[in-house]
Amino acid sequence: MLPLPQALKQQFKALLKTKGVSQEKYYSYLKWLRYYLDFCHKYGFSRSSREALPHFLGKLEQKRQGKWQQQQASEAVFRFFELLESVQNNSKRMASNAKREDVSVEEQMEACETESSVAGSQPGLVDGNTRSRVEAGKSLHEKWKSTIEALSNEIKVRHYSPKTLKACSTWAFKLRHFTRSKDPELLAP
Repeated sequence: MLPLPQALKQQFKALLKTKGVSQEKYYSYLKWLRYYLDFCHKYGFSRSSREALPHFLGKLEQKRQGKWQQQQASEAVFRFFELLESVQNNSKRMASNAKREDVSVEEQMEACETESSVAGSQPGLVDGNTRSRVEAGKSLHEKWKSTIEALSNEIKVRHYSPKTLKACSTWAFKLRHFTRSKDPELLAP
C-alpha cells in the first residue's frame, strides 16, 4: 500500500478540521483516502476523477465492507476532491497574478503569500520532490508495461499455451508489486 505524503496528510486534516469533522474520525478518513489512492494507482484511475469513486465503492462492496463503511469512505473521498479543488483554485489565482504585467515580482510574491495564509497555508499537494517521484513513477510504469509486453510477445512467438502466458504475466505483476515497482532494468537475474 502506498503511504500518504506528509503534506497531503496535513492538508487533509486541516480541511477536515475546517469542515467540522470530529478528530475521532480523522484516522478513518485518512485510511479511506489511502485505500482510494491505492485503488486508483492499482487499477489505473485518475485520482482527481470522480469517475473512479463508483468503482472504488463497488470494490468495497466486493470486499464485504458495510454500508456505513462505504458511506464513510465516500465522504472521505469527497473531502479529498474538495481539497483538490481548493488547491486548483489557489494555483489559478496565483497564475492570474503572475500574468499581470503591471505588478512587480515582489508584489506578486506578497500576493501569493497572502493568499496562502488566507487559504489556511495550503500550498500545492505536491512539492518538487514528490512531483519528480510521480514523473519517475510514470516512466517506471511504462518500463514495466513494455517489459511485460516483451514477455508476452516472447511467449506468443514460442507458441506456449495461453495459460502459460497468463501465469507468467501474473507472476510478472506480482514481482512488480513485490519490488515496489523498481526499475525492471535494475533487477539482477
